[in-house]
Amino acid sequence: MMLVFLSLVLIMMIAGARFIALRYHQAANQNQREQAYDAAESGVYYAVWLVNAAGVAPAQLTPITNYQITDSLTHKVVGNFNLSFTTSTQGNKTTVTVTSTGQNTATLPIQQKIIASLESTSGSLYKVIKWDQGI
Repeated sequence: MMLVFLSLVLIMMIAGARFIALRYHQAANQNQREQAYDAAESGVYYAVWLVNAAGVAPAQLTPITNYQITDSLTHKVVGNFNLSFTTSTQGNKTTVTVTSTGQNTATLPIQQKIIASLESTSGSLYKVIKWDQGI
């Protein structure tokens, strides 16, 4: 009888440990997806800075690859992003489509993509008018 009881306790402990391990991996994966999305988001903000504060003309924007993001306190690389640009002009309106792919620095890196459209009318500052999360 004692052997049956110990077997049941052992089975329940194994099931509990498996459940805890599964939840841990789900939380870790969620954190990695968020870090990759944050890296992609940083890429879009960098593109906005390029065309507004840095004064880079949309026609002069070139793809940016593997731009590393570092933690300001630890100075460790926490992610990177790649940017590509497409520019179109209709009348006095200029639209820049930015595709930003962010990646975390985990052992098995996860990527997130954001496709944003920036628009300027008659030389004013560029504003984000569309923001889509890609696959």
